[in-house]
Amino acid sequence: MIGAFWNIRGLNKTGRHQCLTDFINNNNLDFVAIMETKKEKFEDSFLSSINCHFKWHVMSAVGTSGGIVFGADERSLEVISCLKRQFSMSMLIKNTRDNFVWRVIVVYGCPYDEGKGDFITELHEVMLNWSGPTIVGGDFNMVCNQSEKSNGMINHHWSDCFNDWINSCGLMDYKNPTRSFTWSNNQEQPIMAAIDKVFCTTDFDQHYPLASIYAGSRTGSDHVPLILNLGETPKRTNNIFRFEKWWLEREDFHQIVVSCWDAPCSFSNPLDKWQYKIRKLRKKVKGWSLNINADIKKKKT
Repeated sequence: MIGAFWNIRGLNKTGRHQCLTDFINNNNLDFVAIMETKKEKFEDSFLSSINCHFKWHVMSAVGTSGGIVFGADERSLEVISCLKRQFSMSMLIKNTRDNFVWRVIVVYGCPYDEGKGDFITELHEVMLNWSGPTIVGGDFNMVCNQSEKSNGMINHHWSDCFNDWINSCGLMDYKNPTRSFTWSNNQEQPIMAAIDKVFCTTDFDQHYPLASIYAGSRTGSDHVPLILNLGETPKRTNNIFRFEKWWLEREDFHQIVVSCWDAPCSFSNPLDKWQYKIRKLRKKVKGWSLNINADIKKKKT
């Protein structure tokens, strides 16, 4: 089973809908938690078009601030109940395969100091509602220590409060081995921080002892998504992309490059544009190359 937590920074922006659809399909997700949707209303048709197999639960944004969406594949998961609070949304879930019942809490922490006290209080309160296996994930807008922020400048009071919550609830932190930081302010001299996290209780860890986490691509957002593989499904690894020199000798290769680079793109950030186009080109070229190699093998036989 595979799930993900991602601050998408505006699900109402152009291209985000398709980006989320591709993200779910490409990573074979069973559940997905999206933070900071910045969207007050969701039509059923909008949600079902993201993935028709998912049952969706929504906590609307306040104006253009916050907002959480959680989706679970009904073929493998049953959402028993959903509790919405100011900074979090909690779902009680049953696996349809083995009837294991567990809880996922999705959080979007207040980015401002004046709201962090209420956020910490809510974190303590949501852990009191149920004592069973639990995972807590999302954008906490807090770090545990100085090493989790690139410039080392943190508010030690809130870090101490955050660590106190982690320790008092006996939570285990799924460490991300693929990235030191999960957020960047995208400036010329960027500040980066590890504010996106996933925690679990010890009984959840006992049921899924092989669970691990890794970072996906942050296309369209300033946060990287955290992908949680619970260890039942081997982590899918793509074949390494290798550029072949003989491609340059073929005229149709140049045509593919031009068509991919001239194709419309909904992203405005130059880096996002480049990532989108290079991924599209890589995908097209891999398929094109496989077809040519297959034709060559047929001719040889």
